[in-house]
Amino acid sequence: MAVVLMVAAAAEAGLLRDDPNAMSGWRGSRRFAASDSAYTMTVDVDFAVYAPGDFGGSSDPSGGTEYLYAYEILNTVNSGSVSISSFTVGLETLSQAGNIGIDGGPPGIPDGVTPAAQGITGSSAVWSFLLDQVDYGEDSMTLIYTSPFAPQWLTGSVHDGGLSDKQSMPSPMPEPATIALLVLGGVGVVFSRRRR
Repeated sequence: MAVVLMVAAAAEAGLLRDDPNAMSGWRGSRRFAASDSAYTMTVDVDFAVYAPGDFGGSSDPSGGTEYLYAYEILNTVNSGSVSISSFTVGLETLSQAGNIGIDGGPPGIPDGVTPAAQGITGSSAVWSFLLDQVDYGEDSMTLIYTSPFAPQWLTGSVHDGGLSDKQSMPSPMPEPATIALLVLGGVGVVFSRRRR
């Protein structure tokens, strides 16, 4: 019994939601839940956002020059929960998110299920677990990406293949000056084409 309590305490100490190096107000956990007549999905996703240079993980792919966004799927909430096949975080088009990958923790629970694939599209960051799903009693590796921009709240989603749920998750928000410059550039292109 004492060994079980010590292991549980060690795991709890490594949760992203409790990492003091993360930005205040940008660490926590969201519960994702869905069900149909046959299956139930209930998982927590821990998250933390780190200011440039503050990530204490084993690797910061930006070299500490950008904000680092970290997420971890915890499929330990409900013993009847299905396996998780993917996790997605919405992105603003101009977020300049990059360096998508994984970290072995801490922070985050060490090790975990590694995604088979990950990538950034124009509107989302996606980690796929189709080859090795996050089964009940398992956690994912810490899922990370970087951006030069500070966080806002956008939609994240968890899928098992048939069930899915959406919750708000931290995601980069381009600074208003960056957006204004890009809008002005677009207007300039339109006017230059009209003059021709």
